[in-house]
Amino acid sequence: EDFDISKSLGHNVYRFSIEWSRIEPEEGKFNEEEIKHYRQMILALRRRGIEPFVTLWHFTNPLWLPKWSSKKVVRYFVRYTEKIVGALKDEVKFWITLNESEIYSAGAHIKILWPPIGRNFSAYFLAINNLIKAHREAYKRIKEIQPDSWVGVATNNVYFDTYKNRLVEKFFKRIADWWVNFFFLDKIIDCQDFIGLNYYFHSRIKGFKFNQNENKEVSDLGWEIYPEGIYYALKDLKKYQKPIYITENGLADAKDSRRT
Repeated sequence: EDFDISKSLGHNVYRFSIEWSRIEPEEGKFNEEEIKHYRQMILALRRRGIEPFVTLWHFTNPLWLPKWSSKKVVRYFVRYTEKIVGALKDEVKFWITLNESEIYSAGAHIKILWPPIGRNFSAYFLAINNLIKAHREAYKRIKEIQPDSWVGVATNNVYFDTYKNRLVEKFFKRIADWWVNFFFLDKIIDCQDFIGLNYYFHSRIKGFKFNQNENKEVSDLGWEIYPEGIYYALKDLKKYQKPIYITENGLADAKDSRRT
């Protein structure tokens, strides 16, 4: 029913995530029935002329999995990737290995928004490093299994701008762009067929402070509504000379009055 609605709205792509814990509820034990469920989803999309964009990991982890700060996770993720891609390669062309790795790492180890709870800067950097390794290794394995596939990541990019373009503001913008927007991509760009852009945030730098936005309009979450920022986020990615797909974008609006 959902896919029929998508088709009626003229959608030609559907992005969804595969839940790792459904596929491998216990370490090394794969559930073929769950893989069959996702195959049925993909075939239903294909019958409607809708291209599936499959995300292999979007924050959630099986309970048995060690923390992403552990090197072991890279090996487990590649094995899981092999299983999924091997099973679904005939029906899927576009694979997104990881979603917003930098957001996940910060949320787990700095902002302590979700498991594994505990502020730990060492674990934060280890997790980012292992996520980089996981993507690179998964990319290579996917290409071995399915050479004609397109493989990328989805990354959350923020449009940073300056209040009066003062030297200190330009300095902080440069640092923020490097760490938030470009660091992860710089490490994997040679193992990347396309870039998935998730855009939600604009951050104006005023003096030494970030997020000094005008906030003329905000969403139900209190996030500034700043649609023009997507243009600048896309322009920032131009330097990589890769195809770009906007994989996430939108706002929280219970009345649905500001969608356009």
